[in-house]
Amino acid sequence: VEVDPMPARVIIGFDASPGADAAVEAVASRNWRGQSEVKLIAVSDPITPSAIGVFMPPVADWTEEANESEREWLEKSAESSLEKLRAAGLTATFLTEAGNPKQILAREAERWHADSIFVGANHFGSRIEKFLLGSVSAAVAARAHCSVEVVRRQAA
Repeated sequence: VEVDPMPARVIIGFDASPGADAAVEAVASRNWRGQSEVKLIAVSDPITPSAIGVFMPPVADWTEEANESEREWLEKSAESSLEKLRAAGLTATFLTEAGNPKQILAREAERWHADSIFVGANHFGSRIEKFLLGSVSAAVAARAHCSVEVVRRQAA
């Protein structure tokens, strides 16, 4: 069996949740070829003002401020994960994108020629929450051109 000598390119879906932390842990704990790269990607759903709100400066300013605040929070939340990945010998970068994670993670993986995508499984209480919110990992797996690993947190 011939092993691909190229460094790996891995994407981790990041939303500062316990599931995302588990995905970072899974990637950091594995042995990767030298010079392997990890891209931590946070996808946010920006607030947009209604049609009338666009013409009201206070509303437009508030929405931009809220969106910037979320981007800053995600960047700050990602710092420890980036440090953990770098300590494991990986080149790690962070990217925020606006939109739907189901589409953006798969699109970015194809654009970047990623070898795999890691996403965390978050636990939700009700069946409807599992159906609506837990569908991100399934949708990414269905759309991605590469392997997708859904990482579950270990029970305490």
